[in-house]
Amino acid sequence: IALSYKINSKSIGDLILMNIGELYDFINSLKFKGLKKKISEDILKEINKRLEYLVNSGLSYLTLNRKLFTLSRGEIQRINLAFIFGSSLSDSLLVIDQPSADLHPSDLDKIKLFFENLKSNGNTIIFIDHNKNVIKYADYILELGPYSGERGGEIVYFGKTEEFFKRKDTISQKYFSKEYEIIKQKNVKFDNFFEIKNANSNNLKNIDVKIPENSFTVVCGVSGSGKTTLIYNELYKKNHVINKEKIFIESDINGIRASSIVANYFNILKPIREFFSTLNESKINGFTPGHFSFNSQRGKCLKCNGKGFIEIEMQFLPSIKLKCNDCEGSGYRREILKVKYKNKSIYDVLGMSFNMFSDFFKDEIPVIMELVDVVKEMGMGYLKLGQKLGEMSEGELNRIKLIKYLNTNKRDSLFIIDEPSFGLHLYDIQMIKNLILRLKQNGNTVIAAEHNLELIAFADYVIELGPEGGDRGGYKIFEGYIENFLNEKNSITSKYFKKILGV
Repeated sequence: IALSYKINSKSIGDLILMNIGELYDFINSLKFKGLKKKISEDILKEINKRLEYLVNSGLSYLTLNRKLFTLSRGEIQRINLAFIFGSSLSDSLLVIDQPSADLHPSDLDKIKLFFENLKSNGNTIIFIDHNKNVIKYADYILELGPYSGERGGEIVYFGKTEEFFKRKDTISQKYFSKEYEIIKQKNVKFDNFFEIKNANSNNLKNIDVKIPENSFTVVCGVSGSGKTTLIYNELYKKNHVINKEKIFIESDINGIRASSIVANYFNILKPIREFFSTLNESKINGFTPGHFSFNSQRGKCLKCNGKGFIEIEMQFLPSIKLKCNDCEGSGYRREILKVKYKNKSIYDVLGMSFNMFSDFFKDEIPVIMELVDVVKEMGMGYLKLGQKLGEMSEGELNRIKLIKYLNTNKRDSLFIIDEPSFGLHLYDIQMIKNLILRLKQNGNTVIAAEHNLELIAFADYVIELGPEGGDRGGYKIFEGYIENFLNEKNSITSKYFKKILGV
């Protein structure tokens, strides 16, 4: 029945099959008179406004019936921003977390217009971001620091944007004042390549690409151009690379369990439990490594089930959490807490930061000290071993994920990373570059889908897909060495390099 109602010979089913650009043109072509005009005027105005923001965001190619799970993260981010920027809000406070996440540099140019439109309606906008090309659109900047975790939380700068970029007092100011370190002539050539032929997953247009071995290769391009499809569907899932172990590190952090703790995530809790089971007090009482787990019946407090708190349900109010009196919030049985090393129980150890743990244990548990040292090198020594992952920021979660998978002694393997820069400050990206360099030195090959110009500049080899997203993407725009990439006239990404370098 619904399909029998039509406007200009188009049913709602016909409209759903249109892409956003076609629907935008159709809505603007509608001309009504009299009562129909009066009824439709406000409705069409609101529809048109939302469609206009989607078109201006470069999403005109998306059909309305497109499934969300088939969209790239960059496309979803642009839809979310279009929803915010296309609203009729006025005199409101808008807080936007990471508006630049997953966006190509060309997308960031459009954000300024959106911000200005919202401000003109009397709105106040606060956004949290690391990207210099978004931060420069602000009127005022508040920087927190000076570092992360316990060494952060202080206001290190608050003032006007133009003054912020003149100074070099804070970490952000120092990194933003640096030019991108692009080595135009690396003089590194590769003899051996992996080949992908006739790549045709999703929107890829039967393209052929080569990836040099023992290199860092970046796949770039606008959101929805086919980057993740190339590295995941074609390179990781299909057997293009034979006799090579492949490790895929996705950008999505939703699979990380919020209740898990850092020590478990890094797989270092087991050696710590084994260490405590070797102490004299444990041998006397017959305690095994399992007794030092708050998930084990042998070790956990039975009253709170190892949680450390008792949850009391309130009928019409949120539940209340009270510290468990039996274990005093530790989650362990009292007899387990009596086993101590240098007067510290396992619960005390889990309360230590990686910095403290390193000084306290030194050489007692050598199997995990290399990982502990890398965590410290990556600027995350402030993390506590027992800290829950659900209490960490997205940037922190991305960093520990990269540390876990990139800190390895593997050799001659292929590491495939989707958006390694997600949620990271330039200071953090320098740490990730150090991990990638270490992998290359061990004979591994690293390939990443990436928008961040700093990481692209660090690449040996570049593959750009495009020229647009969706059906208009999936073509190979460029493939070659980084020094040649800067001179590629058809590359939209290289244009932003030139803008930054002033060439």
